[in-house]
Amino acid sequence: MGQSSSYLTQLGVEDKLYSDVFKKDKTIWVHMPADYEEGNGVVYPVVFLLDGGVFLPQLASILHAESPGFMPEMIMVGISNRENRTLDLTTSKVDLPYISASGGAADFSEFIITELIPYIDKNYPTTPYRTLIGHSYGGLFTLNMMLRHTNQFRNYLVIDPSLDWDQQKFFKELMSELDQLPFKNTSLYLGIANEIPRFSDELTLETVVNDRSDFSLNIRSNLEFANLAEKMESEEFRFGWKFYEDELHGTIPLISMFDGLKWMFDWYTIQSPSKFNHPETPIDELITMIEDRTKMLSDHFGYPVYGFPEDLLDMLGHMNLEMGMPEKSYKFFKINQKYYPEHENVYSSMADYYISIKSYERAILETEKAYEISGNEEFKEKIKRIKSMNKK
Repeated sequence: MGQSSSYLTQLGVEDKLYSDVFKKDKTIWVHMPADYEEGNGVVYPVVFLLDGGVFLPQLASILHAESPGFMPEMIMVGISNRENRTLDLTTSKVDLPYISASGGAADFSEFIITELIPYIDKNYPTTPYRTLIGHSYGGLFTLNMMLRHTNQFRNYLVIDPSLDWDQQKFFKELMSELDQLPFKNTSLYLGIANEIPRFSDELTLETVVNDRSDFSLNIRSNLEFANLAEKMESEEFRFGWKFYEDELHGTIPLISMFDGLKWMFDWYTIQSPSKFNHPETPIDELITMIEDRTKMLSDHFGYPVYGFPEDLLDMLGHMNLEMGMPEKSYKFFKINQKYYPEHENVYSSMADYYISIKSYERAILETEKAYEISGNEEFKEKIKRIKSMNKK
């Protein structure tokens, strides 16, 4: 689970698990968040990425740049589709001379649901909030997962899916069954590449829907699906999509992953952060903002998530302490203790507050709590320093 410090950036650690479905080992790459520390009790949402050997570097660069400011830190699981890609990712068997095997999506879905997800949950610090990303055949598979196993994932990021597969066999099933799916806070983002220039100099986005050639079948299928999904948006099903006029099928994954994740987590970023930097903002207003964000995040994720991380609350507390506003710092330290009562630092910081108002006995009690939790000898030394202050 650890990542080597000898790399400037290490993109995923290879892992293997034996699959009873396929009777062989399956390869994955697991990339942990930048702030991950083994054993610290922090758990993360998980992104599962098809064709992980190809796209994991792109996904990792996005999350490194955008989290935790604009999206949560997440564990990335790149799934290898190097072998039997067409077989594993396609939804029906076709008899074509240039395709050796196809139509194995049901087995690959079973592997992901019954073997891969439990393996990741057992061996890595995960939460049940999951995202699935797929491109091309992987996009076809991702939509099939949404159709057949709707609530295995909260988010589906689908990049130029091959909806023309098998003369639209799966596409027709998707279109007829979409309105019957039991969505529960599900988000779907669809990125569509501009393949029109590859087969026509005359057709446009507006006119290609009326074309009947095989060349345009996939883009027509994607546009028709986008039109239907848009009409089906509800409180339980959120849909977003974009036509990338300047991107081809092979160039769309990076920008589509970036846009899709930013859209999926457009609710995540802290609102009105400037208020925390203005001394005149009342502390009760700031605490209410933190508690409101806690409720919002918990509602979105489906389990308790605190509005601010411990280190940010600690920083705000000490910032206000240094600015000569101990009353505000106390409130930040207090909510930090409420959210993270098992962390020793929240008590040590509260001791700093009590030291600032010369309440040394209370400072000693807080530092003793920090020592009880951690056993760190530094807190014993801190207690000695506080006692010496109390004698002056």
